[in-house]
Amino acid sequence: MKTLESIHFTPLQKEDISLLIKWFKKPHVMKFWRNELSLEKFDAHIKKKYSEYITSEWVFPYLAFVENQPVGYIDGYMAWREGNGWWENEEEGTFGIDLFIGEEKCLNRGVGTRMVTQFLDILFRDFKAKTVIVDVDPKNLRALACYKKVGFVSSGEVETPDGRFILMRIGR
Repeated sequence: MKTLESIHFTPLQKEDISLLIKWFKKPHVMKFWRNELSLEKFDAHIKKKYSEYITSEWVFPYLAFVENQPVGYIDGYMAWREGNGWWENEEEGTFGIDLFIGEEKCLNRGVGTRMVTQFLDILFRDFKAKTVIVDVDPKNLRALACYKKVGFVSSGEVETPDGRFILMRIGR
């Protein structure tokens, strides 16, 4: 982990899902990615959900790499198309992001900030996003600091199907 300049993204593939399952089970990830499923059902749920993302026309999932090693997951999605209690008042051109760092050795090293910065460039440039939003667990101080550092601004707390979060946004 010498340099953060080498972060790059590759589209998520079906063979990557086992790595996601491993990461989701790590305490630092589980703490903020709520899951009510039993362990028996968890793997199948993750496999189904992220397999659907791979073929989706409105979710764009990626693995993040540092020094050619996978370190985390990030996706962009068309927030205005969500529905079902999610972002129903967002305008066309509003994208959302979800991400986590799976490798503990990358925590507190600026990797998350770099991931978000570089991924925002992709969303604004390649996907023509007008605004990007992210919902953050109010207890996730590391994530809140990362998003503020990148330039996200809080829009206040929101109630979602997954609970209460702080909604943050950034535009270009």
